[in-house]
Amino acid sequence: MISLAHLRALAAEHLGTGLCHATPERVREFLDRVSLEMAPPAPPGERYTLAEPVTSYEAIIRGFFWESLHAPPEQAVVMLWLMGLEAALGSDWHDEP
Repeated sequence: MISLAHLRALAAEHLGTGLCHATPERVREFLDRVSLEMAPPAPPGERYTLAEPVTSYEAIIRGFFWESLHAPPEQAVVMLWLMGLEAALGSDWHDEP
């Protein structure tokens, strides 16, 4: 997990102060970069197994919120902020006219 201070620095660097440079494309690139820092890819040739015990979107989201509710506060803030950013600005978001 990355620290809140590191997330703040990355957000300012990639999306600008106050997220003034946030576009769907920049947000997607930012989220992709953060996800690589949080969970680096497996070495080439190594198998990756997804051990998700549930299969519905609703169950996965419930699990995420349950985990964030029980995570240390700083970790929960990072998890919830990244999810909120993706939901709000990650796709089909445009400046107001």
